[in-house]
Amino acid sequence: MTPVRLSCTWVEVGRYAKRGSEAAFIGFSSGASEKTEALAGFARLPSHVRGTPQLAFDKPPLVLLETLDWLVVPATMNCARYPLRDGILAIRKYVHEPPVSRSRSILINFIHLDADESHPLQKDTEMTTTAMALSATTAPVKAAAPAPKIGFEPLRPKEYFDKRSTEEMKKNLKIPERSLQEIMACACRLISSKQEDAGMTGQISARSERGDGFYWTLRFGIGLDEANPEDMIEVDGDLNIVTGDGMANPATRFHLWVYSSRPDVHSIIHTHSPWVQALAAAEQPLVVSQMDMTPFYDNCAFLGKWPGLPIADDEGVIITGALGNKNSIILANHGMLTAGKNVRESTYLAVLLERACRIQLRAAAYGPPRPVNGALAKEAGAYLLRDSIVNSSFEYWYRQSNGFAPLSI
Repeated sequence: MTPVRLSCTWVEVGRYAKRGSEAAFIGFSSGASEKTEALAGFARLPSHVRGTPQLAFDKPPLVLLETLDWLVVPATMNCARYPLRDGILAIRKYVHEPPVSRSRSILINFIHLDADESHPLQKDTEMTTTAMALSATTAPVKAAAPAPKIGFEPLRPKEYFDKRSTEEMKKNLKIPERSLQEIMACACRLISSKQEDAGMTGQISARSERGDGFYWTLRFGIGLDEANPEDMIEVDGDLNIVTGDGMANPATRFHLWVYSSRPDVHSIIHTHSPWVQALAAAEQPLVVSQMDMTPFYDNCAFLGKWPGLPIADDEGVIITGALGNKNSIILANHGMLTAGKNVRESTYLAVLLERACRIQLRAAAYGPPRPVNGALAKEAGAYLLRDSIVNSSFEYWYRQSNGFAPLSI
């Protein structure tokens, strides 16, 4: 309900409830039209709360102050929002201009706090009562014992909570130490469980410590769902085996081109997951239209023309050029690729991209997707890509995949 602003001598009383919020307006203006508008808002309150309309104008609204949870004074009156303590208003500044008539005053049994003005609701603050009745017949409100703090004033900025949550996540979200090969095997298992990837199309790779031109990958012939650490092999720039047995998937050749042009990329995931394939088949780019999709805001490229089977150098050049400086790409008529600073990040992006495509295709049943605000998307995306969130999500998804359970036949 929109507040009705009457004059500098009115207050807005709101009742905060678990199932919603209701509000009434208690004015002290003599204007007939303003009084009618205020009464209309006041009448929306339940009868057991509002008392009688006369309380709003002709008598001190003591009943309301004792039964409501909040009293809000407009910012024009140099006052912020403060919670009630057992029906007693806790407030420091309450007037912008002194009322002309004391009978119309809003100084109704206020309680003042001896606290720092910038933080008037500090814990353990002592409360003292000052009863300022409207008339000699008005009974003062009895002071209540200090109650637990139920809010903060002034409201703290988002940066405070951002910094705090970041520090707490670093402290409390512990990540197990694993070898690169074990992390890659974990990634294979959880991608399979999240994306329902079929056949041998799924690919994973990670830069080798040997330097440029070397990377680790899952040996060809092993499915993502059955991968183990010993199934990881190290290959050179021509896909010759350096460590391990077997052969590399020939389609991983284009990974070399990405690594060559992007020093910041240390892991690549490529899959043909169902929802990504559906969007790719429709030759549609991703539209960031929901909060969980924001890691892809200005971070998901689109290759609109299929270059064919990616087993040669030409496809590597085309895909790398289309990817640019982004960390994901949807390949029309094909699938997707995610590139991260480590295996956990590239895997995290792969899972989120499949989910993002699912959201977009489902939402399309109700109309075209609508992009979210760019600045807000950038902020949310950066938050969701923090190491603590990426790593803890990876470990959780891996636990969901039942670890290194034997392949069911």
